[in-house]
Amino acid sequence: MNAYVYAFFASLVLSLLLTPVARNAAKKYRILDHPDEARKIHKKPVPLLGGLAIYSAFVISAVFFCEITPAAAAIIAGTTLLFILGVADDIKGLPAGIRLAVQMLAVVILLLNGISLHIWNDPGAFARAIEIALTFVWVMGITNALNFFDGMDGLAAGMSVLTGLCLLAFAASVGQYTLALMSAALAGSALGFLKYNFKPAKIYMGDAGSTTLGFALASLGLVANKSPHFSHQVGFIFIIVTFCILIYDMIYITIGRIASGDVKNFKQWLEYTGKDHLHHRLVTLGMSEKRAVLFIYFMVLCAGTGAFLIQRIYTFEAVLVLIQCVIAFVLLTILMLAARRETP
Repeated sequence: MNAYVYAFFASLVLSLLLTPVARNAAKKYRILDHPDEARKIHKKPVPLLGGLAIYSAFVISAVFFCEITPAAAAIIAGTTLLFILGVADDIKGLPAGIRLAVQMLAVVILLLNGISLHIWNDPGAFARAIEIALTFVWVMGITNALNFFDGMDGLAAGMSVLTGLCLLAFAASVGQYTLALMSAALAGSALGFLKYNFKPAKIYMGDAGSTTLGFALASLGLVANKSPHFSHQVGFIFIIVTFCILIYDMIYITIGRIASGDVKNFKQWLEYTGKDHLHHRLVTLGMSEKRAVLFIYFMVLCAGTGAFLIQRIYTFEAVLVLIQCVIAFVLLTILMLAARRETP
């Protein structure tokens, strides 16, 4: 337990120290996030490069405290690849196709080192092929979903802190030490950055931060999915519930954009940006930005609490928890559709 605490606070302190450095560098080299009425809500340029502090704090703490197993090395390597991609995107912008290709390469690194989604305990060749395909969907989906949530001050960072702590609590309870240490390091790095990113934000994480956090969390979720302490079905439900807010938003906006005709093909889906995400709808319903962020924090915490209980029950009870989540999101969808009608 002391190691988890040390990893968390080492990452936290590093992030607290490095974020002002990253902010000054962003201002010096004019790496700024400029206002954009179509897809952004801030009114003046804000320094980017917060991802530099998040990535550095996470990797330094993880390397120092964790045993570098092939799985841990794969997560660090994939995270590094996504970080480099994000920095390039923040500085000059990259086509969606290049971002997608690099994300796929990062998933391949995970697969080659034994990290993938597991649903069946003893899959045949066809079932295994489905699991591998879903691994790409899972990692790239969660990575981009968290990037989409980086649309309000403190939102993506706070969600990463809470999700990381949920994974830490789970891993510590079942003795998955490497998972626990890496989750602690990730949560600490996001929390240190959050001090400067909560409204009013002094710095943004940029794609270098949001995709780094999203990829790392998605990868750690896959490690949790393969826990030897319960069936793969329970592990699969565990990560679905843990990440259900991100999953819901991704599904909702995809269906909404296709139904409205805003997206007609995969290329348009990759490149489309808009103010139709969960946090935007909550503001449309009358919440302030800060209250919308706090509301989503509580949703993530509620999901994480339910997910933690799943690892202590059997498959049937886990399915009931999943059904309960689905019902809750049906109710949320009713609110989202009401907000959609109010949005020009």
